[in-house]
Order: sequence, then C-alpha cells, then structure tokens
Amino acid sequence: MLLSFRPFQEKEMADTVRLIQEEIMIYKRRKVSPKKIEEKLQQNETFTIYKIDKKKSKKAQRIGVLSFRETPQGIYLDLIALEKAAQHKGFGRLIFRRLEKEARTRQAAAIYLHVLKENLPAQQAYQKYGLDIVKSKSTYLMMSKTLSS
Repeated sequence: MLLSFRPFQEKEMADTVRLIQEEIMIYKRRKVSPKKIEEKLQQNETFTIYKIDKKKSKKAQRIGVLSFRETPQGIYLDLIALEKAAQHKGFGRLIFRRLEKEARTRQAAAIYLHVLKENLPAQQAYQKYGLDIVKSKSTYLMMSKTLSS
C-alpha cells in the first residue's frame, strides 16, 4: 500500500471540512465554524492523503488530510484527520513518518502539537510516534518530539 500526499485543492474543501468536523471537532466543547476551518487549511501547508492499492489498478482513494506550518520552534502539526475506514490500519504511523522526514529536510528542531485532554486515542497514537507531553493546560496538552540533526 502506498500513500500519496497531494497539495490541498479548493474543490476538496467541503469533504475536508466534513471530515474534520466528524473526526476532530467531536472533542471540542464549542463548534468551530466551517469558515474558520477553511481559513486554517488555507493558511497552513495542507495535503490531501490518498492510498494507492497497487493490486487494484493503482486507483487512488482519499483517506485523509494533513495540515501543518513551520514555526521558529519547528513544525507545528495543526491537524491530521483520517476517514473512519482508514483508522487503525497503520496509516497514521506512515503519515507521521512522512511528516518527520519533511521536518528533517527543513532542519526543524522538533514536531509539536496540541491535543485535547479528552482525545485519548490521539494522545496514545502520538506517544507511539515518539511525542512526549511537554505542557499540560486545563483542556489540552502540548506534545513534542525533538528531532536529532
């Protein structure tokens, strides 16, 4: 199974906003407007993720979205969302490896993110990928992975 990361296109906005609302925003106590999500996707480096099944005529199937930005501290992972059918199949690990490779190419010092405290599945996944909790606030955790040069 191969993954393809294609630059996000405006025509994918409605499906991507739906995915984010279904898979990430369920943990938020307040609703985030589709317009706010759209702005964030446009501000960041955002990629649509496809899986390509070499056995089945190499047809690409959209499985998720990855959005991040470069900061002085490193690469800030703003969001990663996978369709339900793509979850718990190892794609998250592959996506994170790809992000880590990109961060190293950019000579970023770290990859970091914020995750809601109640989003235990995401916390567990990020810990498997090598991120540690570096700060705890009332509703969220900051997690980070320092990258060696």
